[in-house]
Amino acid sequence: MNESEKRRRELLRSAREMYGDSHMPPAVHPRFRNIYGDLYESEEQSSGLQTRLLIGCVLFLVFVLMDYFHLEIAQVDSEEVVQMVEQDANAVESWSDLIIK
Repeated sequence: MNESEKRRRELLRSAREMYGDSHMPPAVHPRFRNIYGDLYESEEQSSGLQTRLLIGCVLFLVFVLMDYFHLEIAQVDSEEVVQMVEQDANAVESWSDLIIK
């Protein structure tokens, strides 16, 4: 490996470190680096989509098991769940109906 190839590899490694995912995205000009970071800082936070998807899948699995085995959870069976979903129900009224039963 000659000197120019070593230099090229070193520059490539340093560029990857500088612009990698773990670092701040590159700015157009160094004086705008702080402004650029402030604008796009919130994008690095996760949206929680995976958590919501997992909760939705677990709830659907519970519903399927309730329907298949004819189970009741908190005195509610799968037919009542379907009825609640089909009607345009108010959440407060639904919870109060479940508590009263």
